[in-house]
Amino acid sequence: MMKNTSLTLFTKTIAATCAAALLGTGVITGSALTATSVAAAQAANDNVFKQWGDAGLKAADKQGMTTVKDVSLTQNGVTLGVSELMYDGIRLVMVLKVKGTTAKNVSFPTYLVDGQPLDRSITSSMMTVPKSAGESDDTLLIQFTDMIDQGTGANLLPDEFELTLQTEVNDVKDAFTLPIPVKNIAKKRIALQPKITKTEQKFSSSVLSLAMTSTTTLMEVKSVGPIPSNAKIPKGNTATKMYYDIADDRGEMLQPIKIDIFNGKPLNEYQDKIVYPPVLSGAKFITVKPYTYSMDKKGKIMTDAKGKWVKFYHKALEMKIPVKA
Repeated sequence: MMKNTSLTLFTKTIAATCAAALLGTGVITGSALTATSVAAAQAANDNVFKQWGDAGLKAADKQGMTTVKDVSLTQNGVTLGVSELMYDGIRLVMVLKVKGTTAKNVSFPTYLVDGQPLDRSITSSMMTVPKSAGESDDTLLIQFTDMIDQGTGANLLPDEFELTLQTEVNDVKDAFTLPIPVKNIAKKRIALQPKITKTEQKFSSSVLSLAMTSTTTLMEVKSVGPIPSNAKIPKGNTATKMYYDIADDRGEMLQPIKIDIFNGKPLNEYQDKIVYPPVLSGAKFITVKPYTYSMDKKGKIMTDAKGKWVKFYHKALEMKIPVKA
């Protein structure tokens, strides 16, 4: 039996493994951390990546590539410090620890790269991680995406640089300026421009580029046209925009780390950069599996008996892409 579930905001975002409230952007990111998992993370030396991170963050943590030395600043009894960081040229994720105040008092930061403003095409988000009972510290998750040039496939940031975080904290007179050393941990990157296109009815979908490291997969997809009709979608419901899962040659399914669900009619054209966990090492090919969700007139997404959103895959649009090392 299937049912519909409400979207609480115009835009709702879900993450593959973890989520929390996104500060400063007006959307919600991911699925909430449980109190148990948060307490476990704090018990394990506040190792957030290890406890809730996706496969790429866990792999980087296991290899000892996420530590940051002596990155903290204390002013008027408030301390901000970066305890974990992962940068692989495709994305940058870091953990910002807050002591002496709460996360809601920390303003959305601005950033400099080696003293220059961050490239405007690189988007950043800041998420709060819930704290367990009795804890006075707060944890913020900061992530940067869209870090590859669309035309050339080159990194928009150097392999090694100083990232300066600038933010204000309520009740603290002086702004915080935190210099953070960043280094690319990726030993190897596969960059492909398959430019494969599949069509169904009047809709076409093209994979423009694919970048892979041992910690992240990034796929750029362009779609044009109205969403194809699907006989399996209940009468009266409409399809959302097209989304994409990835399956490797061993059947391992990769779901996007973040998905934006828009409560409205899909646009006629999209060009998306989608971040996924890493493809398993040695994969000879991947299969891109496009799908939509089903939404009723009130903006409710169809769910199955377990409350999970139902995906309607479009077999005609699947694309098999060889992976060349």
